[in-house]
Amino acid sequence: MESSNTISLHKPLPHQELWPILKLDFDNDNNHDSDPDSDSGSFTRIDNDDDHRNTSKKSSTRLLVDKYGRVKCAQCNLLFCSKRCYTNQINDYGSCCYLKRINDEHLHNQNLCLDEAPVTIAAKLFCHVTHSVRNHNQQQTTQHGSGATGGGGSADELLEKNFVFGLCGSSDNLTTLEIGIVNNRRSYHDNDDDDDNDDDNNDEKRTDTNTVAVVYTLKPLYSFLADLLNLSSDEQEFLSLDLLHSLACKAARNGFDIQTQSPFKPYYEALLRKAGGRRDSPQHIKVKQQIAQALGKLELERGMDREIDDRCCPEISSIFVLTARLNHSCDPNAYVIGQGFIDARIDVMASRTILPGEEILISYIGGGQQQSGGRRRQQQSTMKRRRELYAKYMFTCECSLCCSDDGVGQVGG
Repeated sequence: MESSNTISLHKPLPHQELWPILKLDFDNDNNHDSDPDSDSGSFTRIDNDDDHRNTSKKSSTRLLVDKYGRVKCAQCNLLFCSKRCYTNQINDYGSCCYLKRINDEHLHNQNLCLDEAPVTIAAKLFCHVTHSVRNHNQQQTTQHGSGATGGGGSADELLEKNFVFGLCGSSDNLTTLEIGIVNNRRSYHDNDDDDDNDDDNNDEKRTDTNTVAVVYTLKPLYSFLADLLNLSSDEQEFLSLDLLHSLACKAARNGFDIQTQSPFKPYYEALLRKAGGRRDSPQHIKVKQQIAQALGKLELERGMDREIDDRCCPEISSIFVLTARLNHSCDPNAYVIGQGFIDARIDVMASRTILPGEEILISYIGGGQQQSGGRRRQQQSTMKRRRELYAKYMFTCECSLCCSDDGVGQVGG
């Protein structure tokens, strides 16, 4: 999931060069939404020579760059940390404008269910798969004079090589995981046999029963993506609703929810060191007042650091392929933590000594970031942990803690 990295300030922060994240904007004039054609001086135009790789768009994309080397698309205003970051996005998705449209629809169309992290991941993966298949088909056409139209065996093989397709999760899991919107499907059932087979031993009256099964679907989102990507009827046979369902289930069963670490604490500590003197010195008091004024307060109050963290520490959900292959234990020997100030990388940290040949185990319900989260989960009964794991990941835990006969870990405790 993406989050805004912009802090709206009443006054400039002191010594902004100490802030550890270059990508943050420290002004009320939000560059993300500014008019790319304006002469604000923040961004200048550059030539884009990467559009020859983009088979999903016919027109070239205008790019803007600022003094930090950040790049912004002039069409959708999506901001990238560098030209390389932009190029990687184009190579993966074909157009950054697709992703911007998906992010925008999250705010305007509740039917698309884009407020659910697995659904947003699935939508972006669907764009990625579409771009890969189209590139593949174009290469086939160039090499052999004709290519697959979307349903050929070569395209199927390409899909199977995608990085998520070795992970657990299939379209059949959608309703169990309760992803998407509810679609009640009514089925008709006749309890009676054919009239010709009636005999004296069958005196029951003919009864008809209607059963209603609750089924979940992402059909509104699929219709939106098919229109956004301009999928042909041939492509829709391959890039289907079932594929989107499968991607959403893989995201739900393999994704990690992580919050990036706070940049404010190292900034504040560096600021105090630069000011010099003791903690209660006039220099420190002045620095605190400057920070408070930047946030629209008279003085620095308790909990203000959390307010800043809420604005600049995005909560993200993503699929990290290697980490997704780690097995679960309610008594893990490792935990997952978001890397400092970076919203696209995570680390797996050992929580105790791991011997050579010992399996690395993490907790899927341990809070993700801190060891304490896993320990709190250990205090839950086995029944509660198993219920949560089955609801989210569709398996019954048989780890050593759940199978132990003592304490809160005993089976059925």
